[in-house]
Amino acid sequence: MLIDVAGLKGVEFVDKGYAVTPKDIEDALARQGVRGGIQKGDVVLFHTGWGAKWWMKDNAMLGSGDPGPGVPAAKYLASKGIAAAGADTVAFEVVPFENPKRAFEVHQILLVDNGIHIMENLKTEELAKDKVYEFLFVALPLPLKGGTGSPIHPVAVK
Repeated sequence: MLIDVAGLKGVEFVDKGYAVTPKDIEDALARQGVRGGIQKGDVVLFHTGWGAKWWMKDNAMLGSGDPGPGVPAAKYLASKGIAAAGADTVAFEVVPFENPKRAFEVHQILLVDNGIHIMENLKTEELAKDKVYEFLFVALPLPLKGGTGSPIHPVAVK
């Protein structure tokens, strides 16, 4: 499912450093008409507009920070039992970090503590533009033995 944070906020793109909250997630789902909310095993993707705005246009700006889920949102997603999460941002989570002494805390909550996969630099703008919020999501990784990460070929099928 897609959480259109930019659409919720009524902006082309969400500013770097904006921490998406559980309320943002719930408000976006209500606005989008997603019944039943997030279910166990779902893949949850975030559209912030950040990637479409800066990717291959201003890579210094793209790499200067990110909007994205904050720690409360990560805990909320983990409590729902999702399988994976992704975003149109470089780091997936909010950067600068909410707590400067705890780098990539969202990654730790999702990946380390809960085994939830994270995908970054996804192209979500077409889904958001077409208001496609629920879909079959398929991600095909490279078959790397012993790898801890892989490029993927993500596909959303409506």
